Amino acid sequence: MPVNQLLIGLAVKELANGINDVELKGHIQSAAEKVVAKNSQSVARG
Repeated sequence: MPVNQLLIGLAVKELANGINDVELKGHIQSAAEKVVAKNSQSVARG
């Protein structure tokens, strides 16, 4: 479900803030942002 994926992406992005490795944090946040973008479009379309 897009709504669940959207919420998971937001949670992962927030949790990544606790990672000290800047490069790894950036990769995780980038992937999470892609999940959020893709699924927010699906949610918006209904």
